[in-house]
Amino acid sequence: MDSLMLVGLVLAALYLGSCWLFPFRACWACSGRTKTGDGRGNFRMRRACWLCGGQPYRRFGARLLGRGR
Repeated sequence: MDSLMLVGLVLAALYLGSCWLFPFRACWACSGRTKTGDGRGNFRMRRACWLCGGQPYRRFGARLLGRGR
């Protein structure tokens, strides 16, 4: 039981450490894409994503730590 708790604490510390170093990720709704294409090489700008608004998307742990504002 104690070893399972220790593993959980280590994993949580590693996750928060990675959020401290890398606070942003690609938005899950738009995948960070700002342009769309028609398959023939013609691209146009997409409208702003409803979730991220075209801004970098912060990870949950980065929001908890206050990183990436």
